[in-house]
Amino acid sequence: MEVKKERNSNFELMRIITMFMIVLWHFIRNGPMPQHIDGSLKIILIFLNALIEIHICSFVLLSGYFQYNKKMKLSKVITLNNSIWFYKALIPIILISLGLVSIDKITFLKLLSPIPHKDYWYMTTYLILYLISPLLNIIIENTNKRQHKLIIIMLILLFCILSIVTNEEFYKMNYGYSLTNFIMLYFIGSFLHKYPIEKSTIFKSKNKEYIRFISIITFFTMAFIAAIIEIASTDISSTNGIVGYFGYVLHQSFTAYNNPILILQAISYFIFFSTLNFKSKMVNNIAKTCLGIYLIHDNEYLITFIFKIFNMYYEGPYKITLFSKIFIISIITFLGCMLIELVRQFIFKLIKNLKISKRINKNISNQFNNLLINIQ
Repeated sequence: MEVKKERNSNFELMRIITMFMIVLWHFIRNGPMPQHIDGSLKIILIFLNALIEIHICSFVLLSGYFQYNKKMKLSKVITLNNSIWFYKALIPIILISLGLVSIDKITFLKLLSPIPHKDYWYMTTYLILYLISPLLNIIIENTNKRQHKLIIIMLILLFCILSIVTNEEFYKMNYGYSLTNFIMLYFIGSFLHKYPIEKSTIFKSKNKEYIRFISIITFFTMAFIAAIIEIASTDISSTNGIVGYFGYVLHQSFTAYNNPILILQAISYFIFFSTLNFKSKMVNNIAKTCLGIYLIHDNEYLITFIFKIFNMYYEGPYKITLFSKIFIISIITFLGCMLIELVRQFIFKLIKNLKISKRINKNISNQFNNLLINIQ
């Protein structure tokens, strides 16, 4: 009997840490604190944001890294959509039944729809990216290293540099909240897989410890630069005239998901984990709950409820201890969502193993094949 090999846990650990960054970021950004603090607390907040804002870019890099040489699976699309729909519909229903929220009929019907809406912009964009990944993979598979590099450079010039310089008047990237940005990151992630950093001309004679050191230095340097730019641009934007407008453009651009500093920071973060080599069943199992953690805590009705429970809507005065409070709340939320997702996975596994479920899945696959939609 063939023994199933345990999956390497380096990127699984990255998923966990990155998901915690998302939870922490949502609690910081969605509350009143960013608008009502100043002085040293504001500077601390800006530097903290600069360290954790790489989360979205990091997850998309992972998608490009692992998906570029794989076939698209209908089962994965269905599983992802079912997970989104489950939490999108269930959480509001529970909160309504408990009398904690009130939702109009039209909104409620949208929540019951299995089609993702704006509720989870990242998941909707990711699903589209996954569906078009076979087309992207054809390009990637038929390009050499030089061509692949040129594609990435061109995408960065068009959708990062020109987007920043023109304040999105050249091409609307929606500050990185877009499929275009995901496609660019997908190409970068696939490049990192096809051409590992340790085999590059610069690092092929270096050991992994050296590469990790460089990636850490790059990560914190980029975060520092981003924070300084945000602080400076905030001050400049408060002035009048051209200088004020320049500060505004700088601030908008360098707090976006498609700014080159953030992308370089995310790449260095990614490279650090790519050099690790260890296996942990616990880490791998926790990583499997990351999607659920995202879907639960980022539900607009639940996160509002969490804010009320922990009294996070007050407008000050704020003290340094508030950062500790937010950190603790983020840990509690992360663990709570993880447990809920483990229960959901257990229930869904039982349902999936039912004969009727297997029959339905088989019929759906046959229908797709009959319509010549070959997902593989």
